[in-house]
Amino acid sequence: MTEENRKRGVGSKEALLALIVIAVAVAILLPVAIRTQNRNLLLSESGRMRNVFRALLLYEDQNDSMPAPDLGVINTIDPNQLDFQSNLDPFINSTAPGGGFPNDPGLINSEKSPFRISFSYLQNFVRAGKISTKPWAEARLDDHLGELANEWYGSVQPGSPFQAQVSGRLLRINTDGSVYVLQDRGGPKPLGDPQDLFIKR
Repeated sequence: MTEENRKRGVGSKEALLALIVIAVAVAILLPVAIRTQNRNLLLSESGRMRNVFRALLLYEDQNDSMPAPDLGVINTIDPNQLDFQSNLDPFINSTAPGGGFPNDPGLINSEKSPFRISFSYLQNFVRAGKISTKPWAEARLDDHLGELANEWYGSVQPGSPFQAQVSGRLLRINTDGSVYVLQDRGGPKPLGDPQDLFIKR
């Protein structure tokens, strides 16, 4: 201990105690900050998806309970294109070769959309023959069945437009409008696994 520290009454014990207090504070506050950040991300991503889900319900109300054939047609009900996009989607600002974007991010060779749609939609996969469901009047009553899915919520390794390897979490809106997070779908694997997107729990 230096003479100056001795006069001020500050020693190595006090300095060590201060460091311990700081380390404990960081150990407590860091997980809280991470949880808050994750919660805000979930609210932001699921909020956009629920806006799209509400537009899907309005479409059904206006079309004899028939589901929308794709998400592009409900842009007239929800004209805010940002609702159709995830903040985590690495291809939001990509240019689409040959014009247009895939109509569903999980179906790279699907029909084209004039704007980027980040969420996979059950009816796109049904029409593509990738998944089968009961008739919609029955399927929509299955509250464990996903209707919209967000593959960007987990780990993403982007490749050539619009392909990526994904793993970990997946965010889903079920047919009853509830938010479900699939915690681990395995992977890395290509986009568009219909079991992950709409069924796996």
